[in-house]
Parts: sequence; structure tokens; C-alpha cells
Amino acid sequence: MISYGHDIEAAWLLQECAEVTEDKTYIDYFRQLALKLAKAATEGLDKDGGLWYEYEPATSHLIKEKHSWPQAEALVGFFNAWQISSDKEFLTHSHQIWEFIKQHIKDSKKGEWFWGVNEDYSPMQKDKAGFWKCPYHNSRACLEIIKRIDNPDSYRAKSLT
Repeated sequence: MISYGHDIEAAWLLQECAEVTEDKTYIDYFRQLALKLAKAATEGLDKDGGLWYEYEPATSHLIKEKHSWPQAEALVGFFNAWQISSDKEFLTHSHQIWEFIKQHIKDSKKGEWFWGVNEDYSPMQKDKAGFWKCPYHNSRACLEIIKRIDNPDSYRAKSLT
């Protein structure tokens, strides 16, 4: 099973862990890995800019849902990949994810984000808030993006080996 959300989430979180160690070898390795994981996650992007949920290669089955949490992780993961590579394709993906969130995931009438949307963009009838969704994925993603936009140079890679 390929989980596009977990791939793009791992990309930026593993890099962040390496940066906490302040070990240049780990930092360089995980920055390179972040770029590879971000590139691999692009396979899950739909033409509308959203990220599909999961894909089962053994059966060629794509789960045609777009859950909120992979969108949140993709927002940060692609932005992070742009910051360390300056590859504008990653910045475009992050921007498209944000547009998808605003158009399909954010509940403009009652607030918060929907759990996700089905293939036809109808909201999934699941909880809007929960331990993993609201405080962990979408709130953290928004705070992380704000932090990165406010201080972009602190996240830029000085070099990739």
C-alpha cells in the first residue's frame, strides 16, 4: 500500500528531526531523502491539485478519496522541498494543495476542515475534529507554513551534498 500522505509527511518530519541533532551528515542525508520522498508523493497528485489518499500497486487500486490530513502534510512537505531545492515545481504543488484545501476541504459555512472529500467532491461524513485531525495535522500544518513564510531563510538549505 502506498500512502501518499505518510510519504510526504515523513519527508519533512525526518528532515526536521535530523536538524534537531545539528549533525551535518544527518541533515544532508535527510534533506536529500526529503526531496526524493516529495518527488515520489507527486505520483498521488490529481489534476485538481489535491492528493489522493492511498494506492494499492498489487491490484492497481486507487482509493479515490482526498482526506484532509494528506492535504495538510502535502502543503508543508512540498513547501519544504521547495525551500531546500528552490525547485519551483514543489512550490507550485504546495500552492495548488492550498487552493484545493480552500475550495474543497475547508468548511466555509460552519468552520474547520471536512474529514475529506469523495471523488465527486462531496464531503465525507466523518468527524470534523479528533485527536489526529484538527490539532495534529491541519492546525500543525497551518502553524508550520506561517513559521516558514515568516522566516524563510532559516529553512533554506545552504548546500546539498
